[in-house]
Amino acid sequence: MVKNEEVKTALRQRGAKHSLFHAVREGMLEVVADLIKEGANVNETDWRKDSCLHLAIAQGSLDILSILLKAGADFAAKNQAGYTSVWLAIELKREAAVEVLLQAIMAAGMATIAAGMDINPTSPPQPPAPRQAIIAAGIDINARYEGGGGGNADSMKGQTMLMRASAHGLTSTVAKLLALGADVAAKDAASSTAVELAKDKHTIEILKRGGATMPEIPHAKNNDLLMSYARKGCAGGVLIALQAGAQVNHLEYDYDDEDGDNCEYTQTALHIAVSEGHLPVVQALVSAGADINARSWHGHTPLSLLKRNIQSRKEYPHSYGSSEGKYFSNVLYILTFYRK
Repeated sequence: MVKNEEVKTALRQRGAKHSLFHAVREGMLEVVADLIKEGANVNETDWRKDSCLHLAIAQGSLDILSILLKAGADFAAKNQAGYTSVWLAIELKREAAVEVLLQAIMAAGMATIAAGMDINPTSPPQPPAPRQAIIAAGIDINARYEGGGGGNADSMKGQTMLMRASAHGLTSTVAKLLALGADVAAKDAASSTAVELAKDKHTIEILKRGGATMPEIPHAKNNDLLMSYARKGCAGGVLIALQAGAQVNHLEYDYDDEDGDNCEYTQTALHIAVSEGHLPVVQALVSAGADINARSWHGHTPLSLLKRNIQSRKEYPHSYGSSEGKYFSNVLYILTFYRK
């Protein structure tokens, strides 16, 4: 206890207003609990509007997350990037945190429902269904991401939590969201559904069991759709197009005049995925046998194209973020590992 008192004093000296925030960031479970008992504001935020909940999720501390939720932390609060706590947990691929948050939200909803029940019912009340509890807690399971994070985050505008969980391959979260009433047929701004955005075949199967229908792909259009899905970052769509007969090494071509003459073959779907930065699509294509040595009409293989982008990042570091650097490293590993 003496040690905790010393820590709390040190935290207050650093900034009395944000002592709880600092304790959460440092992962000090006992100190967090003590500060809450002493009346600390569990909904305090930093300059990015990250709350203690957001920080606990980012730190991966489930125990602190649970304490904050029990103390009444606002699970619907958004940070500067537009993420609620559940959204952030999905984006950071923290499925255990998603489960803790959804359980807390359902508990809050059930308490709201119970408070509105007749105290002398003629028959024993039935416990509310999870979907009813989520609604009662004020959470829209099918809410769309409105943007605000800039960069890659803004490309997610119009997507739902189910779409994001599907894109990340978070199968447990996908199943949970479907059980809570997530709309499996919803489309994002690019008209893509959760099944088209799915990271892998296993995620697609879970979505199908939840009522998702596979998009119809005419045989004459399967290669065109393969390219389209690669551009949009729809790994699930790529897998579906390949299953429909699309050629994994199909070369897309353009015409350099309006008459359709001088056709020049340009690139494969793998070239597109590498250029656009769609790691799940790269993984899907390479696993399906995409030729990493195929050359575009510019003479680039997917690997040489990636290395050119890496060199560009070194020359112009301010044009790239840390996420691009991580992406380059992951793709380089995949392409090098599968190099023939």
